[in-house]
Amino acid sequence: MVTNSRRLRGRRTEIVVADYMAKRWGSARPVNSGASGSDILGTPYFIEVKARSLFSPLEWVKSVKKREKARLGFVIYRANGQGDSLEAVDDYLFICRLGDIMPLLENRVPSEAIVRCKGCGTWTQEGRICEVCEVIKSNK
Repeated sequence: MVTNSRRLRGRRTEIVVADYMAKRWGSARPVNSGASGSDILGTPYFIEVKARSLFSPLEWVKSVKKREKARLGFVIYRANGQGDSLEAVDDYLFICRLGDIMPLLENRVPSEAIVRCKGCGTWTQEGRICEVCEVIKSNK
């Protein structure tokens, strides 16, 4: 049985992930609690959000695959010990089938153009302005 505090932790995680996704897709929002389907609406993806102590990635990915055929589906996992602030979301885990993500990775950016940002250390594309550094500058 899931305790109320675990349920609240899961709901808070959905809200923070939706806020994070809304930076790219302004219409991103968490689904109403208890509804079936994607946990985050308003994006082109089927997103399952997990904030559990039990780690069952294969079960989660199979569940996503069964539910949604038309859109890329994946799991965002918040492990115990990770915070629930917008800044903490970058450290949540992204889990999906390798076969689903490889076409996107292969066609997106040549591997030699992926480099570490000298300012903040995150991965970025060579020659592009680092989005993380831009956010940090705008928050000062």
